[in-house]
Amino acid sequence: MAIGTSTIIHDSVLFIRNLLLNNVTDPETSARSGNEKFVMTGYPEREVRYPIITVTHTAGSAARLGMNTEDMMHTVNLEVRVWARNMKEKDQLTDAVVDKLQTLQRDTTGTVAEGLVHLSVTSMTNVDEPGDGGIKSKIITVVYEVYT
Repeated sequence: MAIGTSTIIHDSVLFIRNLLLNNVTDPETSARSGNEKFVMTGYPEREVRYPIITVTHTAGSAARLGMNTEDMMHTVNLEVRVWARNMKEKDQLTDAVVDKLQTLQRDTTGTVAEGLVHLSVTSMTNVDEPGDGGIKSKIITVVYEVYT
């Protein structure tokens, strides 16, 4: 799946979702039913089995690469959010996500091969619900560049 020049946002979100789905181990694989997802492209609107990972587009920009050129550099900001049942699970999944994004950037079938380059993890922010039963989550802000 190459990142299309007219579908950069859509393709980037789907590619990162699929990359994480295929490369981060779901601790609940055996317990999930066929209609439950581990990695998705939006916030859940129905009841889900935690942990889950969401990938959404949050911002972006585009700039011409110089005078007398039509070539553009697009910046794609993504939010990869890990939702977990406890702090340990949240931290382990966050480590796995960041490790896979870094590793698969350099892989020949990874993000560079698809046109997503210059990975930058710009922040990791905890957003935890209080109490033992509260859902723990971490927002990982990821930035890629796409040249067209």
